Parts: sequence; structure tokens; C-alpha cells
Amino acid sequence: MFSIKRSYDVHEIQVNGAEHIVLCATGQQDAARARLYLESRDDQEPPDPVIVEERPFTCRDGTPGAEILLEIGGLPRSVTVFGAPFGSANPVPRNDDHPTRRAKAAEPLPPGTSCGDLIVRRLSDVKLEPIEWLWPGRLARGMQFIVSGRPESGKSTAVHSIIAAVTTGGDWPDGGKAQVGNCIILSMEENASQVLRPRLEAAGADLGRVHIIEGVRTKKGEKGFSVKDDLDELEKAIRSRDAILVVIDPITAYLGLIDENSNVQVRAVLDPVSKMAERTGATILSIAHDVKGKGYATSLSRISGSLGFGAVVRGAFTVQVDEDDSGCRLFLHSKNNIGKRAPSLAFHIEEKEVAEGIKGSYAVWEDEPVDVTAEEAMREAESGGPTCKQQAIAFLKDMLERGSVPANEIKARARDEGIPGMTLRRARESLGIKSAKDGMTGGWIWKLPDQHDGITEDGHTRAEEGHTPADDRLRGKPEDD
Repeated sequence: MFSIKRSYDVHEIQVNGAEHIVLCATGQQDAARARLYLESRDDQEPPDPVIVEERPFTCRDGTPGAEILLEIGGLPRSVTVFGAPFGSANPVPRNDDHPTRRAKAAEPLPPGTSCGDLIVRRLSDVKLEPIEWLWPGRLARGMQFIVSGRPESGKSTAVHSIIAAVTTGGDWPDGGKAQVGNCIILSMEENASQVLRPRLEAAGADLGRVHIIEGVRTKKGEKGFSVKDDLDELEKAIRSRDAILVVIDPITAYLGLIDENSNVQVRAVLDPVSKMAERTGATILSIAHDVKGKGYATSLSRISGSLGFGAVVRGAFTVQVDEDDSGCRLFLHSKNNIGKRAPSLAFHIEEKEVAEGIKGSYAVWEDEPVDVTAEEAMREAESGGPTCKQQAIAFLKDMLERGSVPANEIKARARDEGIPGMTLRRARESLGIKSAKDGMTGGWIWKLPDQHDGITEDGHTRAEEGHTPADDRLRGKPEDD
């Protein structure tokens, strides 16, 4: 049995009670410092690393090095090392020559030693290029994005709506037409024939433009796709299928054997995905689960429990169930590194029959944006107290207790109280609050339905119909303060 504990660049590996240390590269910035050490504690013999493959290279300054694929106690490793005996002068034996030979420690490089020359370019030589949008303000071509949410929040349904828009050149929920193109899907959790196809068909997608990756065929047979190992094959598929959108659902199912809570390890796997997106011009849209619990500063830190997922992407979205309306889902922009955050959207989920006895769920988007942020929705879900709608209802009752109040004053006070405009509107609808013009030249006023002073049956104010405060006094009615 073995366990891994991460501490900076050191992986402590326990194998049958004996501790061993592997110091390895976790990113380009660490590569020049990478060394491989296998040390035994308590005089116990460490397990021999099985060298699977060795790829020697020489740095520009002549320093020999190699990328070594090996297994230690059954644990696969990819380690970049520099210096003897790992260079071409003394290559590491391959698996077919010495399957269990122990890799020896390399001598540390002198301080300040570089693996190669810096690549420097003047910024004035960089050509300006505009962002090419797939979904204007939200999803850009050649970049990586992520959608997260709790189970059954509707995140996959929202993404299926995006796929439908792209494959048909359909309408975006906030207006405008989608750029038409092909889509590639990696879907680990959804059965293609029973779930994925019915949902996409219900959403109105052009199924002829949707391509599903079911695995990778190798000389040894078929295996599951891995972002770490099979990214080159995905790039070939993007180019051969002329895909402009790639959906990975969920991204954690395709990362391989890494610590998902480690920011460094997550970025080491996903950074190459961003570079591939840039090369191909495809939009990479991953789906991830949000973790439970309180104490997360932002919605980004909830994505699979690691900041690495939110840090590596250019934009992130979270899908949450509306606390005031369980049938409503909120599609919220939680990060945008290429512009300001787009307005929040809302949708609800409906079903339709796509074949006899087969139904598919799809998203129906609301026409108007919603006035709530990802952080506000997260805090409301964590609070455990009255919902925003309940608070807004109490606020409106208090404001209108003595009679009509100008609508602008109510909205300004609501903003000061931190009540989103969407929540205020829903609270107003629940209370049946009426609005009317305050005279021919006045602004709009709000009043509770059981208080008719100032508003006539047809929704006009008394001032509009010739009533004056003097008339009210003659009728024994007090003048409003």
C-alpha cells in the first residue's frame, strides 16, 4: 500500500511502511530543478522503479536530460531530470533491457544553472488580434472555460443548450446568433443512447454536427481517454472534424492519477489544454462539480475543491438552483479574464418526447437577465436563514406600511439593503403590489393591493382623475405625509 502527500515539489511516498521521496517537476518553471531521489528509511529496501520509457534530450546549453516514464510500487510517474547519468552519454535503461533497475540520483546542478536560453520578444512586435467570440461576452474561440455546479443543478442541461446553439447557428439566450460549427463531446457520466442523445435532440441540436469520443485505440487495445496522455489525439480530432467547441463532462474524470486538491497538479494537466485551444481555435468548455460546505471565499474555490480549475480558465460559470424558486436555475458568471462579467441569466428545465417512450430534458431561458451575482447566490445558499425573497417581502411591507411610496425610492433603498432587483421584482409580484403614475407629470409609485388610497381601480392615481388632497380632507381622509 502507498499514499502520497504533496509538499511543494516533494512527493512523500509510503510503500509497505518504508518512506521514499520523489522530487519531480510539476511545471515548466520547476523543470530545471527536478531531481529523482529514492531514499529508504529504517534500512528497508525501497521498491525498484520500473522504467517504462526514457526520452533523452539535450538542452541548449549542452546539459543532458531525459523525460522518464516509470512506475514506483505500481504508481505511474513522469519525471524530468537533468545531469548524469540521465543524458545521452549515459542513458537510462529502457524497460525491455533492465525492467527493475533502480534509477540513481543525479548530481544537483550548480546554483543559477539554466536548462536553456530565454525566449524574448518585444511587445511592439506582437501583432494585435481581436477576440473571436463564440458566445459574445461569455465564450471565446481558442480559450478554455468551465461550468460548475452542484449535482442536479442543471449545469449539463445548460451546456447542452450551448451545444444546440452552436451546431445550428441558433439564438443565444441573451440575443444574437451563434457561430455555426461542429462539436466534440467527452462525456463520462451520461449514457449516449439513453441520456445524451435524447437531451441534445430535445434541445434542438444538429446531431450530425456532434461527435462523441468513446475511447482511444492503442496497440494493446482500447482504453479510456486521458487529458494528460491523449491530448495530441484530441487535437487531431478537433482538426479533422473541424470542431469549434469541445465539451468535457466532467473534467475530473479525464485528469488521470493526480491530486485534484493540488493547484499545481491541476494546472500542470490543464495548462497544455489552454495551449491546444489556442493552436486549434476551438473553445474548450469543461464541466465540474462544486463541493459542499461553508467557508469558501468565492464560487471559484468551490470547483472540485481546488483553485486550480478556476485559475487556469479564462472564464467560469456556476449554475445554481434559485433559493426562492426551486424550479428556476441561475446561470452566473463567476470569472471573466477577457472582459467584464456578462449579466446573469435564468432558465428552467422542461421535458419533451423525442421518440416513442423516450423523453429528453432541455433548458428554457428567461427573456430578461437576473440581478444576482455568483457570490450573492452562494452566500444565500449557505446562510440557512430566510431567503432573499422572504427578506424582500418583509422589506416591501415595511416600506409600504403607511401608503404609497415612489418606486425609485424603494429601488434605491433596496439596493442599499443588498436586495437584488430580480428578488425585489419577485417579492413585488408575490405581494400583488400595484404601480401607477403619480399625476400627469409625477413618477411611478408603488402601493400594497389592500391600500387603495391614491390608486383607482384602473391603476391611475386620484391626481390623474382630478382628485386633490383637499378632496380627501373633505371626505375625512388624512393627507399623505
